[in-house]
Amino acid sequence: MEKRPVRNIALCGIKHSGKTCAGRAAARLLGIRFRDTDDVLAEEDARRNGLAAVRPVRTIYRALGEEAFRRLEADAVRLAASDAEPHVLALGGGVLSNPYLTEGDVASLGFICCLDISDEAAFERIRPEGLPPFLASEPDPFAAFRESNRARREIFGRFAHKIIHPDPDGTPEETAERIVSAWKEACG
Repeated sequence: MEKRPVRNIALCGIKHSGKTCAGRAAARLLGIRFRDTDDVLAEEDARRNGLAAVRPVRTIYRALGEEAFRRLEADAVRLAASDAEPHVLALGGGVLSNPYLTEGDVASLGFICCLDISDEAAFERIRPEGLPPFLASEPDPFAAFRESNRARREIFGRFAHKIIHPDPDGTPEETAERIVSAWKEACG
């Protein structure tokens, strides 16, 4: 397969896999902008609704319901991908399974790197913030989390150019170095 230059890096992975921390570190290493689809989504929600301040993504999800939220998320992803400035983009955990994104939309993200950590480690990172809406009503939140991640990992595997298993005792900077190395290799 011929290597082609890819300008942007998009990070996917299950909730709390380290996309934001490692993404910020990778952007610093490369001297480019960092963006997070959750932030873009919240900014777009505020703009569309004439709000003076952005709302947390969980609040937006609860207010809009899943279908309207996924439509807004798809618009936010397209907006972030269209940014002319090179960037590292952290994708929300469910972005690649969003039914309102086409394969062309996903391809426009650039080099997609999946950060794959264990369900147990990710669930422990979630606990301090409280359960997200999609788990809060489940009788066994961890089992639901694991099942959701199983399905998402299949999707990540379909779209990711590289899968990285961050060292559980490592730093975001160490993970970022691995991301940048994989990106440089893909750029040829």
